Amino acid sequence: MKGNCPELENELIKSKKGFEASEDNNRNAVFKLQKLHTEIGELHQEIEQLNIQKAELQVVMDNLRDTKEQHVSAKNNTLKQQDEQLKGQ
Repeated sequence: MKGNCPELENELIKSKKGFEASEDNNRNAVFKLQKLHTEIGELHQEIEQLNIQKAELQVVMDNLRDTKEQHVSAKNNTLKQQDEQLKGQ
């Protein structure tokens, strides 16, 4: 029986080391998961901000398009008036 004790003690030490390593791995995994959750939250906020900026830019683009159409329409009206004036002479 005594011959088995050192072997059992070595097995117990190996098991304890394996358990400690496993606990360290679990802690590292939990830390990595928490970090990933934080990064995901930050990415969601960034996406939300980009969506807001996209909507704001869409409004600006729509306003620019309306302004351009108004200018083109005004120029066309001016050209028609000048054409009519020339025909009237």
